[in-house]
Amino acid sequence: MKYTEPKVDDHKVNDKLRAACILALGNLRAKTVTARLVELMGEDDERIPVFALAALGRARDKSAVAPVSAYLKALPANDKFDLKRIAAILCLGAIGDKAALPAIREEMKPERSWETRVKAAVALLSLGEKIDKAFFKEMVSSGDDLQVATFARICANEAMAEFKPELRELLTWRDKHQHLSEEVAAGAMFAVSVLV
Repeated sequence: MKYTEPKVDDHKVNDKLRAACILALGNLRAKTVTARLVELMGEDDERIPVFALAALGRARDKSAVAPVSAYLKALPANDKFDLKRIAAILCLGAIGDKAALPAIREEMKPERSWETRVKAAVALLSLGEKIDKAFFKEMVSSGDDLQVATFARICANEAMAEFKPELRELLTWRDKHQHLSEEVAAGAMFAVSVLV
């Protein structure tokens, strides 16, 4: 019997291995790898910068705030879902340095996608900052049902007691607006129960 090599798509295997290695670098939390991870943010492959940003967030090296903020600012502005933008925002929040606040707040502007704005709010909250009620109300009124439910849960998880009246209002919206789904009511119910 003749042995034949298994047919494996080397490109896919190499991409998965590379992604795992990049993420492992972040787990090391060694300042020596920060420069290499910052370099990887500039790769043309759509996925590699996202993995590099995730690794930088895991590493929590505050020296990465400036290059990640610059990377975020250099991304083309748009109102579409942008995985690189969201990864950079979450990276800044995970690093945990308040020097990232200006870059994060910039991503909360109305010209960004709903998802981008919510992730910026999550990053802001992770840095111990507050979001204002106007932003909260705008996000709740502009998202679809599942988005609103998710946002309500995020606010509850961050123990944002100051939004308790608005979260309670979500519970009554279903009666006023029959188009809202069970997800909104469930998310709001969860949020209010956590904040009681």
